[in-house]
Amino acid sequence: MKQFLLIWLVALYPVASTNAQKLYGQAAIDSMLSELPKAEEDSNKVKLLNVIGFQLYAVDPDKGIKYGDTALALAKELKWEKGIADAYKIIGINYTLKGDYSMALDHYTRAFKQYEAIGDDQGVATVGSNMSQVFDLQGNYPKALEYALDALSIIEKTKTDNSSLGNTLNTVGTIYSNLGNHLKALEYHLRSYKYYVDKDHKTGQANLACNIGIDYMGLGDNKKALEYYTIARKMAEETDDMSVYISTTINVSQLYADQKDYLAALTYVQSALQKSRAFGSKNHIVYCFGILGDIYLGMAIDGGTVSKSMMQPVADLPKADIPQGRAALLAAAITCLQERLALSLEMGDLISTKASYEVLSKAYELKGDFKKSLEAHKQYLVFKDSLFNKENTEKIAKREVQAEYEKKQIADSIQNAEAQKLADVKLQRQRTMTYSGIGVAVLLLAFSVFIFRNNKKLGVEKEKSETLLYNILPEEVAYELKERGATTAQHYDNVTVLFTDFVNFTTAGERMGSQALVEELHNCFKAFDGIMEKYGIEKIKTIGDAYLAVCGLPTADEQHAEKVVHAAKDILQFMLNRRTQLGDKTFEIRIGVHSGEVVAGIVGVKKFAYDIWGDTVNTAARMEQNSTAGHINISQTTYELVQDKFTCTYRGELEAKNKGKLKMYFVEVNTST
Repeated sequence: MKQFLLIWLVALYPVASTNAQKLYGQAAIDSMLSELPKAEEDSNKVKLLNVIGFQLYAVDPDKGIKYGDTALALAKELKWEKGIADAYKIIGINYTLKGDYSMALDHYTRAFKQYEAIGDDQGVATVGSNMSQVFDLQGNYPKALEYALDALSIIEKTKTDNSSLGNTLNTVGTIYSNLGNHLKALEYHLRSYKYYVDKDHKTGQANLACNIGIDYMGLGDNKKALEYYTIARKMAEETDDMSVYISTTINVSQLYADQKDYLAALTYVQSALQKSRAFGSKNHIVYCFGILGDIYLGMAIDGGTVSKSMMQPVADLPKADIPQGRAALLAAAITCLQERLALSLEMGDLISTKASYEVLSKAYELKGDFKKSLEAHKQYLVFKDSLFNKENTEKIAKREVQAEYEKKQIADSIQNAEAQKLADVKLQRQRTMTYSGIGVAVLLLAFSVFIFRNNKKLGVEKEKSETLLYNILPEEVAYELKERGATTAQHYDNVTVLFTDFVNFTTAGERMGSQALVEELHNCFKAFDGIMEKYGIEKIKTIGDAYLAVCGLPTADEQHAEKVVHAAKDILQFMLNRRTQLGDKTFEIRIGVHSGEVVAGIVGVKKFAYDIWGDTVNTAARMEQNSTAGHINISQTTYELVQDKFTCTYRGELEAKNKGKLKMYFVEVNTST
């Protein structure tokens, strides 16, 4: 599987020091840090802190976040709104480089709203472009296009001559590349590259040289690709831009892997992995493990032999470490793919998760472990269906881009405002037709056949179908689907997620018998459904013996955390009462709760479902897994929202799988029957 690590240019920030403008990387950071102790506690210090935070994103994003937080605190103290917006943006940039897309979007969204409030169109465009990049990294192409095209429109309208133009041209080119249109991507990337050459902006040139190399790889011109990769690596070294250096090194590895020059590929990717770990970038580490897994698997399939490499010696690359023998290669491939999978799940990266399961299935099959191969394949199918109907999404995105391009061509040739208005109307119609025709077309067709099968009973059948629709979807989503014929995934900032799971469910099945177990499971979930309805909480789904629900969507609810904790207490009380009545003929339960942001929408068109995604869901699951029977385990975030409403006991910082140590609390429950 090919992987191309495109470089996103983040919104560049003007350097406060004239001397620092002539420096790059650590040298620029050291220069500005020397000025910091002399700075007064005013807006200029906020600017300086933000610039340092920005410069650190390519060197040490954790430190970049700390300086951004310091700038944010001072800006709030000074009540300087633009400084607050700038700080949120800088923090978002650093989280993006860390691969923490949830936190990145949270801070970008805050910056976006702040810029809107003060009427800073340039700030809106800059952050919009950065948000587009994160949505694209998550595979949400419609949202990525929406923000990127809006940003480009604002920049062209205001005609502001700063790095945002080069950045946004690169963003549009990168989306084209992800859609497979490498020729169009090359056009935009070359325009952006020229912009940075004219400005003598070496960091921008390094970024774009890497992306142009990817475009040429996509077009099959590997010689030209290596030419630009060489430029990118050289400039990244000059500017101490570790992010671009690692990304380009990974892409060179992929180029050699595609040619089955495994020695060269391993030489580059092992070096990139070592630097990625030191840099602390999860995004880069995920790519490295993916390529390593593919390389080891390819070598195992080819018999484990490595032919002599045509690669020219590179001074900064150590000699590759190669496992010997087919069994060792398969073991190395599986280890790398498992590492990639764990990080992908932690980051909420559905695309990488799906790919990890797909290749793991092949690796286990080659090893002869057909049980694990089947399990991995099943998970691959689950995540394939959970990617916002990715195939149709890409069709939407391609039509969106084409529509925008046609609009631009029309607008350039029309001189009066009325004609421009007509062009906008044309684009809107194209968008409407696109969304109506793709995504849920199969769903609508199925409902149409069902509804109109018997014309004499049209009214009755329509009522039945609508009842079914409202039963499986939230009311607002069902109404949107019924009225518009389409729905779009939505981002929600403030929700609370509830996970429950029955303890020792497998052994309970052996004790109770399969029929009794299913009946008891039904009775329990039926009661849970009633509790959800009581508090206005949206049930999402059941997964085996687990129950997932969320409050705060599709309609916002300020009491989302409080309502979920109340519901959790009711569930626990119900199960305790039932345990008293039935003994070991029912289950014990663990409950976990976490608050944050999610993306929600319909997945698939066959046996479709309304679902939620994001790190908040993963953390809620960790809360449940770290709970104990008969307890409600909540996160620090939820605790801060409900501490005045419920009595909670601090459990300390506990290790959570793939999350590190997290602060957890038990909610005290009156267990009277």
